[in-house]
Amino acid sequence: VEQGRILLGDGAARQAGVESGTGVAAARMLLPAISLIVRNSSREVAAMHSLACWAGCLTPRISLTPDTLLLEIGGCLRLFGGLEKLVATAKEGVLAQGFTLALAVAPTPMGAQWLARTGMAALCLDDRTMRQHLEALPVAILPDKASSALSRFGARTLADARRLPSAALARRIGVESLQLMARAFGEIPDPRADFVFPEQFSLPLQLPASVETAGALLFAARRLTSALAGWLTARQAGVREFTLRLQHRQEETRLDMQFAELKADAGRFERV
Repeated sequence: VEQGRILLGDGAARQAGVESGTGVAAARMLLPAISLIVRNSSREVAAMHSLACWAGCLTPRISLTPDTLLLEIGGCLRLFGGLEKLVATAKEGVLAQGFTLALAVAPTPMGAQWLARTGMAALCLDDRTMRQHLEALPVAILPDKASSALSRFGARTLADARRLPSAALARRIGVESLQLMARAFGEIPDPRADFVFPEQFSLPLQLPASVETAGALLFAARRLTSALAGWLTARQAGVREFTLRLQHRQEETRLDMQFAELKADAGRFERV
């Protein structure tokens, strides 16, 4: 929930008719047993940082936006045995940490973002395939002002918008939105800042509620150990010891994990 409205709902909420933008009172009428959680931006940032560290096991080149993890995988395909195996590894790793994901592959960062955001799950290895998928996207992928202007002129997809002369299109949707499309289609450069892996690994994980069972603690700790393993892979390093600190209401329990030799394997960390 954000500002009194539903920002995001799970499958049960959507099935009951609760959608993004639904007011809290209306959501309770549609689903009296609904659980409402206030959006926590700091936890979102921490989750993205954790995922970026984990993704070091897939590629050393990573970029972050507030809601997207961008992985440059062109140089890693042979290492993983092709695109399908790399994608499967990425999906498995994200799901194992308790996240859901929308995934797409494209030659441009913005193209991959847009395809993932609309749930197309397209795997585009060349510009022609990417253009075909992007042109099918609704104009709603653009900023609200631009998409509204295009809708008033009868444009429904990006293909409709791109048929308009550039000068006329720029007047209707603005130069910034026009440049967004150009970056998505690979017509102008779209440089992204690389995620900088921290020099030392120290990652907190705030739990949404108190945890009193070992199984639940292990599931939560998996996010930390997976991130540690990715960080170590990106730095081509291993550890002989790391510390897990459990914060209680009034004190702390410290667990020192020790290994006979250098380790960088998330599965080994989890077993210990």
